[in-house]
Amino acid sequence: YAAMALMQFTANCVLYIMGFRQYTCEKGLRYWHRSATRQQQYSPFLFFHGIAPGGHVPYLPMVMLGLLRGERSSHRDIFFFENKPVSYSLCFDALSEEDTVHGVLEAIHQHLDSYQVNNLMLCGHSFGSCQLTWMINSPQLKSRVRSMILLDPMSILLHEPDVVVNFLYTRNPDHEDSYNGKPGSLIGKLIRFFNETKIHLVASSELFVEYYLRRNFAWYNSELWLEDIPLDVKV
Repeated sequence: YAAMALMQFTANCVLYIMGFRQYTCEKGLRYWHRSATRQQQYSPFLFFHGIAPGGHVPYLPMVMLGLLRGERSSHRDIFFFENKPVSYSLCFDALSEEDTVHGVLEAIHQHLDSYQVNNLMLCGHSFGSCQLTWMINSPQLKSRVRSMILLDPMSILLHEPDVVVNFLYTRNPDHEDSYNGKPGSLIGKLIRFFNETKIHLVASSELFVEYYLRRNFAWYNSELWLEDIPLDVKV
């Protein structure tokens, strides 16, 4: 945890140098914001990270080599929202879905004008896609979203009965391994082994992640269905 704290401190310094500033909402939601340096021409970008050591630390290459490159980066506001219980932080205080949505609303109203507030681009990676579901299900935010980016989304698989069990407990040994249509192949077994080991070490064996997922996360409210997405939202 000391190493994770050092990594996060270093990442915070990098974000600060790149022009981001950290804020905390009334309900406790923390986020980083970087204002457009030129006239706002593109949708504000709101990012929600997945289960990852240090939270936004693994996403720094995406920030430096992707979001902040090119002409468009200076014409849009960028928000990075933190989720400390899934960031290898010493934190038992988990925000509810309502508090998270309230914090996002507070953040966008604080930094954006009336046009930008109603022209949002949401992006979620892995577990962060569940938070996008909360945004889409919120009457206050649903009409403000114009586009969504789902990176390796977890929220579209929660209806599968094995997803929760395999993540929190263990994999069902009765299921066949498959890779490129070859059940039980050596490559399939190796890929399965590495994936399960990664999940076990990075996510499902960490104390605070386990506490959050078992005690404070409503799986049934985080599934993203196609009919829940407004017709005018690009995905």
